[in-house]
Amino acid sequence: MFGDGGAREFGSSDELLDQGALAALQLDGLVIGTPNDSHFRDICAAARAGLTVMAEKPVVTTVAQCQQLWSATNATPGRVLVGFVLRYVPFYSRIQRIIEGGEIGEVLAIDCQESLSTGLTGVFQKGWRSSLARSGGLIVEKCCHDIDVFNWLVGKPANRVFSMSNRQHFRPRPVEEQLGRFVRSRSTAAYDFGDTSEENVFAPGSVSNPYECDSQIPDRQVVTVEYTGGVLCTLTVLMAQPETNRKIKIFGTNGTIEGDLKEGRLSVVTAEPGRNVWTMREEIMEAPNASDHHGGDAIISEAFWRGVAGEEELSRAGLREGIEAVLVAAAAEESALTGLPVDVATLRRLTFGSSV
Repeated sequence: MFGDGGAREFGSSDELLDQGALAALQLDGLVIGTPNDSHFRDICAAARAGLTVMAEKPVVTTVAQCQQLWSATNATPGRVLVGFVLRYVPFYSRIQRIIEGGEIGEVLAIDCQESLSTGLTGVFQKGWRSSLARSGGLIVEKCCHDIDVFNWLVGKPANRVFSMSNRQHFRPRPVEEQLGRFVRSRSTAAYDFGDTSEENVFAPGSVSNPYECDSQIPDRQVVTVEYTGGVLCTLTVLMAQPETNRKIKIFGTNGTIEGDLKEGRLSVVTAEPGRNVWTMREEIMEAPNASDHHGGDAIISEAFWRGVAGEEELSRAGLREGIEAVLVAAAAEESALTGLPVDVATLRRLTFGSSV
């Protein structure tokens, strides 16, 4: 806890979120950044206390928890914002404005690619993120950001999801087939966020490496989402790639938008009115500040603190958006497990009621 008295430490989130302790602390707001399997309990406790909450994504890890969370927080005095920081990044904000302005016509399809380099790949090989039960899976934990971008840009509810995943690269292999960057001698330890116990430290070449560890997370996954109105969205996520980056292409009836997040570059191609002539322009989206997530962290932080102070509304994602993303992401995890498409429309009705 931070305030006039400096920092105060608690032994656990349970100790902090005890209703008596919360009442005594007189907090204005709370940021929840605990591991995913704690989010349901922590969000509910903070909402009951009437706090303005910034909850790390995903808000929960399962469809059942989505339903329980919506029911449990509906009548509470608290307010929940969700850390979908990509909504605050100028790169994605610009894409949303171009789509909303109708420049590329009606959106037909969106294709996203997310690549994870060595360091970020390693985060998913040890610690709580490597557990399906604790993290919810790769799409729920890592890629609910991308699912939320689909939901935001399409602006309509998802109907069906189909997904395939595989752990084909990070499987037991002869030493000569293992990539050296994952098994080199131990150097500086990179701690897994939220779990710094010695046995959960990820370090290349430690007791286990991605070819030998018991991670339940796939090293690649593809998700296809069908939305009301027919828009089709596809996400491909791959580990062990040369760089960490996101790329996107939106296909419309009158043109396309193609973007590279790392470069901040957008290419917009549109047809001239009444003519079969196409024009292209490029835009460079520079981060407006030096914060992480391509400048998005500072913007989402300002939105949160303004919300805590009851000032101008700047939040771009609340609990409803957080749950919508988990419904699609959890459906993708189920589909990858069963090999069958999942009806998201039914899951939404069960969560939010028959009026949706």
